[in-house]
Amino acid sequence: MFFILSGCSLPEGHSHKYEDGICSCGDLDETTKLLQFELSADETYYIVSGIDRSVKQLIDLCIPSKYQNLPVLEIKDQALKNAFFLKTIKVANGITKIGKEAFYRCDFLQSIEISDSVTEIGEKALMYCLSLK
Repeated sequence: MFFILSGCSLPEGHSHKYEDGICSCGDLDETTKLLQFELSADETYYIVSGIDRSVKQLIDLCIPSKYQNLPVLEIKDQALKNAFFLKTIKVANGITKIGKEAFYRCDFLQSIEISDSVTEIGEKALMYCLSLK
C-alpha cells in the first residue's frame, strides 16, 4: 500500500512551521511530499518506499520522522536509488534502518545528514554517490 500526503488542516492565513519535514498540522513540506510510503506488516509504522521521479531540478530532501500520525522507521532497499535530482538529504531522528542501496547512484547528492537513531545501514546504501563531500 502506497500513500502520498496532500492537504492541510491549518486555518486559512496561517503559515507552516516545518521541523524535520513536517508541520505541526501534519502536512509535509513540498519536497517531502514527493516521497512514497508503505505501511509496515503490523501496521504500526511507515517505511519510505520510493519517490516521485518526475522532478527536473536538484532538491534538498528531508525524510520525516512521522507520516499520518505513525512513526517512519525505515527507508526501504533501493527506495531512492538513481534519484539523480537529490542534492542534500536529512534523515530525521527516529528512523532506525536505511536499506540496501537506498541512495545508490544519487549522482548529485552533495551531503547527507543521518541521525543517531539509525542503527542499521544496508550494503551499498551510498555507493556511487560521487558528489558527496
